[in-house]
Amino acid sequence: MLLLVALVLGLLAGIATGGKLGNLANVSIRWPWLVVAALVVREAAVLSPLSGIDGVQYVYVAALAALVGWTAWHAWLVERSGSRGAPPAMGAPDRGYPPLDDAPGAYVLQP
Repeated sequence: MLLLVALVLGLLAGIATGGKLGNLANVSIRWPWLVVAALVVREAAVLSPLSGIDGVQYVYVAALAALVGWTAWHAWLVERSGSRGAPPAMGAPDRGYPPLDDAPGAYVLQP
C-alpha cells in the first residue's frame, strides 16, 4: 500500500512540476534487477513473517539506500552524458596500422 501511495504522489508531483505522463514511456531502467531486488526485500521486511526477525530493518534500509544511490548515480550520468555517436575509425593508417578486417574481426570466425 505504501508503494502505491508513493507512486501516486510521485506522478502527481511530476505533473504538478510540468512533466507529462507520456514521458513515462521514455523511461529506461538500466538495472531492473536492482529495483526488483529492493522491492522484494521491502516486501519481505515489512509484510512477511520475516519482519519479526531482529535486524531485518537494516537489510530493508540497505536495499532502499542502494536504490536511492543508483537513482542519484544514474541521474548524474545522464546529466554528463551526450548522445551516442559513431565509433572511432578502425586501425591507425597514418601510423602504419591499417584495419585488417571489419569488426568483429576474422578471428571470431576461426574454428
